[in-house]
Amino acid sequence: KVMHIPYEDIILFETAPTPHKVILHTTNRRIEFYGHIGQILLGLDSRFYQCHKSYIINRDQITMVDKKNREIFLNGDNMCVASVRAIKGLYD
Repeated sequence: KVMHIPYEDIILFETAPTPHKVILHTTNRRIEFYGHIGQILLGLDSRFYQCHKSYIINRDQITMVDKKNREIFLNGDNMCVASVRAIKGLYD
């Protein structure tokens, strides 16, 4: 099944507990599909940022960043952690 989702509706991509699967969080749904984070990042523009090896976030969806605890809060009550290097790169 092929789905077209506008970039502005995408909140984040995360690796799923099931091997070789990715979870896409949008403003109104959650979609799980087969894929790899690295492959997904290649097809995205500069609005998206890999903040951790398991997460790709939409910069436009960020509501708050806790640099001390390396937590990124996004729209829709979503939260993800960031690596030490990536939290610094978020502000570049």
